[in-house]
Order: sequence, then C-alpha cells, then structure tokens
Amino acid sequence: MKLRYFEELKPDALQDYYSTDIDFEGRQIQLDINFESNTIAESRLLIVNNILEKLPEFVDKLKHFIQEDFKEGNDVQEFLDFHIDEMDEELESLLLTTDKKLNKDEQLLSVVSLRRIGFYPEEDDNFTVADFGLDREISQYVLVVNTTEDQELNYITMES
Repeated sequence: MKLRYFEELKPDALQDYYSTDIDFEGRQIQLDINFESNTIAESRLLIVNNILEKLPEFVDKLKHFIQEDFKEGNDVQEFLDFHIDEMDEELESLLLTTDKKLNKDEQLLSVVSLRRIGFYPEEDDNFTVADFGLDREISQYVLVVNTTEDQELNYITMES
C-alpha cells in the first residue's frame, strides 16, 4: 500500500519503523510510522494516509490544540515558563522578529514550530504524536501533542 510521502508498505509484512523527512511550511520535519507487530489491517493505514493527504489541515488542528491549552494555562504555559526562566538570554535573538505587541509568552509561542509527527496505527489513544519546539540549538525540550485515531486531542505534555 502506498502512503503519501512514504515508500510502499505491505500490511502483511511490515517493518517496525518507517521514516522520511519532508519540507513543510519552509522547514524540514520528520514523519515516521511505528509498528509493534508485522501485520496490520489496511483500514488503519488508510487512517494514516488520510491524515497525510490533509497534512496542512491536521497541523492547523494541532496548533489549535496548543493555543487552547495555552489559554487554559496548562502544559503549554509550563513549556513557555521553563524557557523564559531558564534561557532568557538565548531567547532574545529568537524573538527579534516577533510581533512586539504580543506579550513574551505569546512571542515565544509564535516561534514554536513542528519538528515531527509520529504515527502509531496500532494505538487508539496515541495514534499520532507530534513534537513542536524551538530551534534545536536553543532547546531540546518539545511540546508533545498526542491525538487519537479520530484526530481528537488526547493530551499535551513537555518532554526532552
């Protein structure tokens, strides 16, 4: 079965990991598909392909989840607070081109970008795992957005 951005996958003879880098919104991002077993129902791969075919819309949805979490002051705020508290000097250069009408949290959030989307088609609750972060030279920490097979938010957390 051919999935967008990927080589041919055989649902009855899978490897455990497939990965590719693509240009998305002017940046390189990693896409990967992860399997625990060597077979899977084709319907599960179709869900992956549907997301890949509508990748810009899916990423917009992920960004919306991040914005909602930010408004509620949860994990996104923890991510921003950590970087503002721990890396204030390094962030100054990163924020040079941001909208100065925004407060510092909003400025920092505006430069957070997608790094990776991992697909776990055997999982229902963590079907996709998307990593958003700052420039890798500034921070190893990422905001991880986990969504269900229905592309609904499961949870957001900060990881390194």
